[in-house]
Amino acid sequence: DDDPPLNTRTEEAVRLPTDLLEKAGQSSLQHPLAVLLTRVRQDPLDPTRADEERELHRKFRLPTARTFTLSGEARLSGRADADVVDALLDRPHDDLHTWVRAVGDLTGTVTTPSAAFDGDPTTAWTTVRSRPLNQWVEVVFAEEQTVDHLPLTIVTDHLHSVPTKVELWVDGRPGPVLDLPALERSDRQNATSDVDLPLPEPVTGREFRIKLVEVDEQLTNDWVSDNPIPQPAAIAEIGLPGPKVPALSETFDTGCRNDLLRIGDERISIRVSGSMDDALAGRPLTVTTCRGEPVPVEGGDVELQTADGFDTGLDIDQLVLRSAAGGGASSATDTLVNEAIAGGDGTSDAGRPTVAVEEENPDSLRVSVSGADPETGFWLVLGQSFNDGWTASIDGQELAAPQLVDGFANGWFVVPTEESFEVTLRFVPQQRVNIALWLSAAAVLVCIGLAIRRPKLAVVAPSAMPEPYSSVLAFRYHGALPSRATAVVAGVAVGVLSWALAGLLIGLVVGVLAGFGARHEKFRRWVLLASPAALGLAVLYVLYIQARWAPEPSFDWPWQMRRVHPLGWLAVLLLVADVIIGRIWQSRSSEIQD
Repeated sequence: DDDPPLNTRTEEAVRLPTDLLEKAGQSSLQHPLAVLLTRVRQDPLDPTRADEERELHRKFRLPTARTFTLSGEARLSGRADADVVDALLDRPHDDLHTWVRAVGDLTGTVTTPSAAFDGDPTTAWTTVRSRPLNQWVEVVFAEEQTVDHLPLTIVTDHLHSVPTKVELWVDGRPGPVLDLPALERSDRQNATSDVDLPLPEPVTGREFRIKLVEVDEQLTNDWVSDNPIPQPAAIAEIGLPGPKVPALSETFDTGCRNDLLRIGDERISIRVSGSMDDALAGRPLTVTTCRGEPVPVEGGDVELQTADGFDTGLDIDQLVLRSAAGGGASSATDTLVNEAIAGGDGTSDAGRPTVAVEEENPDSLRVSVSGADPETGFWLVLGQSFNDGWTASIDGQELAAPQLVDGFANGWFVVPTEESFEVTLRFVPQQRVNIALWLSAAAVLVCIGLAIRRPKLAVVAPSAMPEPYSSVLAFRYHGALPSRATAVVAGVAVGVLSWALAGLLIGLVVGVLAGFGARHEKFRRWVLLASPAALGLAVLYVLYIQARWAPEPSFDWPWQMRRVHPLGWLAVLLLVADVIIGRIWQSRSSEIQD
């Protein structure tokens, strides 16, 4: 097949919302048009998440034929295989050049294993995170080399594990195991140390593999599992004789390629270019058509698809198609509104009102309009998310309800009667919130007054002698002893409630205590004492976690304290159990009297 598909996976296309454009129909040709496409993606350095979209695949409908200028952004793919990325960097894996491969490298990085044999100690091959042991990197020469010692430059900062023993393989055969001397770690990030390891005897071959068989692990906490895991190890340079991998140029340029983008059945020749520093840092590179050629697109249904970055090593993250009023390609870089005002649709800036904000509050604005053309309408747009609660008025006369403008904002069509005037914008629902806040403040003041007021004198009426307070009776349940069946039902009911709220273990503890307390009046003291004890343990546990792990104050802080939650629930549920048991004892007493 001379024209294979851009990928062979199951495809899913996203259809763009074009209802407004279709409603404009043929008249849309009188206005400039931009089609902005952005790939939904994740940080490639995060090993727990995959890109939601591995390529751009969009479908949309154009009411008329247009010609577009195409621009966009692309990056070297941090998920593509190292040989694919090396090919883009003019470091081919063939028999004519020196090249480097590895069993794996740091997830998401665009720095390939070639960094370990490029003559630059500031670049390094880094192992897979959490598994530095038994990782290997291999240099492949075009011709055989004889080696009698192995110089290495190791990254020895406090962020990396450090190899302490390596094994040298030659042409696929295991060789000597070499001990590294003790290397002192540095506080400087990416600091390196040089070692020169003599071999027991010279070895000759084309493929030299360095395998890490023992490392001094630098541990860190995995943010997903919270378990300690080793940091990766890194080799900055392998000092073998022979030619290094090809040097990198200062610029990155793919040249014209027609395997990265198609629109409909036509493949579009594009190029990706930029500085090599930006490419290696994962910063965006520029996407253009070859020689800046415009892209004609027929009206009707349009399908656009880019290549999969896994296959090409290039992730096309964003594309912009721009067409001027009249349907020709547009070279404008400003917004569509400014392009239209500048004359893109035959209009000019004459008669355009000037708007200045005179007063701004969270729920209101006062703006002054000047330079308006009386009897000529214009749209006044408030750049906040559309909401029917916004109102606009001119000199106390309220305008019509706001309209959805620009796909998100509030807009009012204003027909002025004079050149200069003021418009007041208000968010009416905030008034109800303000009233509620004042009522809450008044309620707080009433509560404070009730708390500090002098109590009224109590009227002492003749009555029987009150029962004296007894600390012994205070910690007992008062009333008649419930039956065993009642105690079982109470324990099961309280246990199920606690299970639903706090988990099985807490449900068992509270259920057993509730059932036992329902049959033993003197057991109340232990239920009451257990509640503050559980709360105290929760406080101590929180302090321990804070002192040991120092979690930052953020939305994740409660989640990091999730192990404390059962103790807090235990404290509350024990009080609930005590109230329920007390009610059961009192109800039994009433039943017996009846």
